[in-house]
Amino acid sequence: MIQNGDQWDRPRGSTGVDREKELRGMKHLLVIFLALGLGLTLQASVAAQPTKVKVKVVNGQRVYSPRNLASGSTVEKVKPALVDAKRIFDSTAQYKRIKKEGIKKNSAEYKLLEAAASTAFKNAVQRAMSQHGYDLIAETGAITVAGKSLPDATQKVIDQIQ
Repeated sequence: MIQNGDQWDRPRGSTGVDREKELRGMKHLLVIFLALGLGLTLQASVAAQPTKVKVKVVNGQRVYSPRNLASGSTVEKVKPALVDAKRIFDSTAQYKRIKKEGIKKNSAEYKLLEAAASTAFKNAVQRAMSQHGYDLIAETGAITVAGKSLPDATQKVIDQIQ
């Protein structure tokens, strides 16, 4: 378009009706693109929502985190995992020392080392949960999820032992 004084002149062959149709078409395209963008955004947010699974607690005493889950209860979790507690305890410096030095099971030193190993175990479980996004960690066999095998987080917990 060319400005002529205070008025805009239309290019040759262009009518006000043509320009109005063109603008209406552009508006429709803009609405379609916005709707598509909104749809994709909503779809991505729905897809990003985690799926919860029903976890049946078989042995609540062997659920290491979260604590206080009763045997026979069912909870919904997003990312439960299993561990081999014996392998984890055996990897602690305290249990390695007990084995190496042959410390007697009922001795005071054994009990102190056992308590320290337990603290290391609990801390490592919490760090592994935080780092890997688990929301429940239990001993293998302490929980079940119908139709789904659970990941083994034993090595990830061992990696957190300090």
